[in-house]
Amino acid sequence: GGDGDDSAAALLRTVFIGNLPVSIKPRRLRTLFAPFGAVESVRLRSVPVDAEGKMPRGGKVITGKLVQDRNSTNAYVVFAEAAAAAAAVALNMTEVEGRHVRVDRA
Repeated sequence: GGDGDDSAAALLRTVFIGNLPVSIKPRRLRTLFAPFGAVESVRLRSVPVDAEGKMPRGGKVITGKLVQDRNSTNAYVVFAEAAAAAAAVALNMTEVEGRHVRVDRA
């Protein structure tokens, strides 16, 4: 890696993890993804509070879905190398603390 590391390059090294239990700890994610390569950073993101604000007016039907989503969170894991991120998507739909998580390239 040279000094010309821009955000696009960082994205290549990043995976998005969805449907995580809100109780998940960054350390747990590091341990989970360490087998794929060196983990540079872990960022947890909670579900935005304004999720309801974006609901269409006739959108009462999806309320149940939103409530469910509030019990989950998502995270970004940045690896030192893009190859590790590419390999890490193998964890997609595996069970983490009782939930089947989504793992995608960012």
